[in-house]
Amino acid sequence: MPVFSYKARDASGRETEGVLEAENSGVLVERLGELGYVVTKVSKARGKDGKKRKAKTVKVKRRDLITFTIHLGTVLSAGVPLLTGLQDLTRETEKPGFKKVIQDITNQVENGAMLADAMSVHPSVFGQLYVSMVRAGETTGRVDEVLERLVPYLEWQEELKGQVREALAYPAVVMTVISGVIVFLFVFPIPRFAAIFQKYDMKLPLPTRIVIGISDFMIDYGFYSLGVIIVLFLVAREFVKRTKGGRKIWDATKLKMPLFGTLIRKVALSRFAHTLSALYRAGVEITECLRIVEQVIGNVVLGRVIREAHDRIRAGGSMPEALAESGEFPSLVLRMVAIGDETGELDMTLEKVSLYYDKEVPYTIRRIFAIAEPLMIVSMGAIVGTVAMSVFMPLYGMIAFVKK
Repeated sequence: MPVFSYKARDASGRETEGVLEAENSGVLVERLGELGYVVTKVSKARGKDGKKRKAKTVKVKRRDLITFTIHLGTVLSAGVPLLTGLQDLTRETEKPGFKKVIQDITNQVENGAMLADAMSVHPSVFGQLYVSMVRAGETTGRVDEVLERLVPYLEWQEELKGQVREALAYPAVVMTVISGVIVFLFVFPIPRFAAIFQKYDMKLPLPTRIVIGISDFMIDYGFYSLGVIIVLFLVAREFVKRTKGGRKIWDATKLKMPLFGTLIRKVALSRFAHTLSALYRAGVEITECLRIVEQVIGNVVLGRVIREAHDRIRAGGSMPEALAESGEFPSLVLRMVAIGDETGELDMTLEKVSLYYDKEVPYTIRRIFAIAEPLMIVSMGAIVGTVAMSVFMPLYGMIAFVKK
């Protein structure tokens, strides 16, 4: 639906302006007229490139969004009018960026916009799932109930984000420490020992020659090599970020990674179950549910399967068949989806899947730590031990030579 910017005057002659979605300008004028406004100017809200204008991107912490959702749901359930609740939230919100967003939503609602339409102008704050659930709530007249259901979903997202960050942070820190120790050994102590060995013109064993060769390479070409690695990393990142083929290759690789592949798949399946359950329970049509799930699942390989299920349903088929044929979904998920599809209680069966993965994701993280931690420690010990042995072997030879 197109977005229009407008200027209008109320009965007292006070001028106001805003942005509103409407089928066309005539519908916009008629809607505002019913609210007592006389439109003085209306135009399509488009940017310089001709594309639909969007509100300025505002970064809002999920915790602030959760607080907003709780407060708005509470005032609506208490019988407070929506506009009054939004005005109160505008005054109470302390974050300047979020305050402007709520103020804009308040202005749009005051001028006749639906709450979901007003929120959709700010996609960086209110995602597709949030907007779709609110729109479903407006259709059924149960916005307060929808907002109450959104709160645990948003809290789950925040918790999941923390768990994933925890899973990735520890290995990253340990690998950084290991890399730093290796660089230190090869750049500082090894060259000094190499100078001593060269001074005595000793015949060095193969491990020592390899270690010294690596040390010389790092000193002579280390910065160049680092630059090449950084450039390759940036190129690869852009390839994954900007091309469908690159993203598909990377996402398929992530699912097959040792240890972390299992975690990534379980996180994606948890998103699938939580998101589809929340949308379906809110009354969003199943094909729209799947369209949103495809975008939030976080993996294009699994997203393609969701899209195929979406197309299968539109063609008169069933979702369980499409998911089963892909081979990407475990039997537990397939069984629960099939049961929900047959009984019409898909939200209930998916909620059980969500509870299962809520336990599985933390367990998998602990399992990764239990396996990865000793592996990294052993690897570091092996590298340091190899370097030490390559240094001490010729030193023992020198000591034997001096004794003779």
